[in-house]
Amino acid sequence: MVEARLAACAQVTSPIRAIYRWEGQVWNEAEWQIWIKTAADRVDAIVEWLPAHHSGEVPELIVLPITGGWDRYLDWIIEEMRPADQPA
Repeated sequence: MVEARLAACAQVTSPIRAIYRWEGQVWNEAEWQIWIKTAADRVDAIVEWLPAHHSGEVPELIVLPITGGWDRYLDWIIEEMRPADQPA
């Protein structure tokens, strides 16, 4: 996603424990969680990109809006979503 400019940054956490119901069974498995820093106008592209690049049948993807933060960091996220010749 970073190489494709769909994300400025992706943080992968240590394995987490996921307990969920799927196809009539309760599963208890280790999973990796990824926090993806992106611009709002790239979310649809990530939704399209993810199934082709994820091994799961229904990959988890939820979008949390950014309601504030350090301006320099937020500007960096937006800048990373654009090729050098495309204005933010």
